[in-house]
Amino acid sequence: MHGRLLRVALAAVTAALLAPGALAQSMHVGWKWRADQELVYRSTSEMRQSASGGAGYEAHWTHEFVHTDRIARVSSEGDVTIERTYDSLKMNVEHSVLGNVRYDSTKPDRGANAEAKDHALVRPFAAFVGKVVTIEIDAEGHVKSVRGLREILRDAGSGVSGDFMEAAMAGFATVNEDSFRQQIEQSMRLVPGREVRRGESWDVEIDQPLPAVGTIRTTNTCTMRGATNVRGKRCASIELSSKAELRGGGISDALGLTLRDSKGAGEMMFDTELGAIRQWNQRLDWTFTIQSDLLGSAEQRLEQDAKMELIEVR
Repeated sequence: MHGRLLRVALAAVTAALLAPGALAQSMHVGWKWRADQELVYRSTSEMRQSASGGAGYEAHWTHEFVHTDRIARVSSEGDVTIERTYDSLKMNVEHSVLGNVRYDSTKPDRGANAEAKDHALVRPFAAFVGKVVTIEIDAEGHVKSVRGLREILRDAGSGVSGDFMEAAMAGFATVNEDSFRQQIEQSMRLVPGREVRRGESWDVEIDQPLPAVGTIRTTNTCTMRGATNVRGKRCASIELSSKAELRGGGISDALGLTLRDSKGAGEMMFDTELGAIRQWNQRLDWTFTIQSDLLGSAEQRLEQDAKMELIEVR
């Protein structure tokens, strides 16, 4: 029982991580929305996990998502409606407790690929493929509403059973409309929407709620490095660094779960003419500790390399 509780808590944190020339003196860095425009992005992530203690395990995850953002509506006040379609998923997981699995949504759903699609480690992500989430954002970058996500999450959790699957699904259950909204707002607010001088820095603070675990507060520091060229497009190069803290509650307090150390570093290339991100990358290194009378002491380390690249404009 205690081991299962610990796996649920650690899985919840994992899901939050899973659920981018010549120097100019200043550049205007702001979103530009064009109705009916489509931006196609490829996002990749590699994450390594290791955990000690009674629920110890090792895991290696790789994901590749392709999604299309269609600008469905732009109001005269600057509000925008984005229809995000999840086009494809490729993933591979090697987990010392929950097993190994490989899935590719671009291949037919038969044989081993069909079995992989329903695996507890794959289903929460595969449920997004082919689905549309509609996001409404105001002129200040705040997410007003998210539609379609609740149905995807319901499908992600259906038809899964078994004790070993419980921990995997419990982690994904922490992805809800609130946490999704916060993730979108964070990406929006990294872009200041104004003239930025070389060497200037600004902070973006975001709270990501994790039901039953608490809240992870991340502070991102963005620093303008100047202009650069990405595939013939003039972009603002913005350095990213981040620190995070876990604000407890629920399971995290009961288990004595703390975020002992967190480091994040990366870079964003923002196309100032297009008004969109061209490339983004970030490396995270987080260490969690558990200290409780029930479970003793344990440690989990998460290392993640994530990238996103604009691959097509339509």
